[in-house]
Amino acid sequence: MLKNILIATDLQEKSDEMVDSLSVFIGCSVGQVRLIHVIDERISKRKEIEPYNKDELERQAKIIQKMGFNTETWVTRGIPFDEIIHHAQSWGATLIVVGAGKAPEWVSSWMGSTTLRVLELCPLPVMTTPSVHPGTPSQGEVMMAMDFSDNAFFAFQQLLDLFRNCPTSVTKLTLIHVHESKNIDLLLKFVDKIHINAIVEIERSRLQKMAQEARDIGIASTEILMETGKPVDKLLEIIERTQPTMTVLGAQGQGASERYRIGKTAYRLSQLASCRVLTVPFPHKGLPI
Repeated sequence: MLKNILIATDLQEKSDEMVDSLSVFIGCSVGQVRLIHVIDERISKRKEIEPYNKDELERQAKIIQKMGFNTETWVTRGIPFDEIIHHAQSWGATLIVVGAGKAPEWVSSWMGSTTLRVLELCPLPVMTTPSVHPGTPSQGEVMMAMDFSDNAFFAFQQLLDLFRNCPTSVTKLTLIHVHESKNIDLLLKFVDKIHINAIVEIERSRLQKMAQEARDIGIASTEILMETGKPVDKLLEIIERTQPTMTVLGAQGQGASERYRIGKTAYRLSQLASCRVLTVPFPHKGLPI
């Protein structure tokens, strides 16, 4: 059950796309949806929300209510990413939804700093909406990127738990594993192709077992894809081709720099994918509340 969903809205032009993203969970057992707006104390001295922004907040709340969710609004003041994460933790959110935001002109980024900081620091699953205008996604089609790490297996189990009580919300689940080209080339220097094919078949059997787990909870249609190439580029290519409703992946959190604490793949997909991206972090201690 999605006990509580926190949607962080900046009330700007593309924030409706983020609100509309809740359609993924129509039919699922959701406790409460809270629509939060943070007045950025770094750029505004106001303590109360502007009247026109209050109207916009209420309008977005009505959109969510029409989807059938129990909805409330919340306005606070502070540094947005900090307030969003702390509020989610103290309120008991099980998922945070954020939009792409708007990056400053001097930042070579497709996303605003608030969204990136939430992705990097939040101990909860975070769903981002596209930073580019999406096509017409196939309703209910979900793609799961699997690299066979503990992080990815954890994300897969979270995905199953998410839709366990509403499996028909997922019309199709595609499990995809991308073999890194440079790793295959390196292996070929030490072992022959027969041994590599044997490894591939083991990986395929793992994906088949996962597909069966999905069917066991009621997701009727599953597909397995195994590709070779650069993982991020290949995943983006497949997303453009198939237009899933949502892509799910585990956050690796092994990047060397501050920017890649969620893993380079999750970082790039969240910014560049033309569909919603659900990034599931491996359990870790959150920020002090």
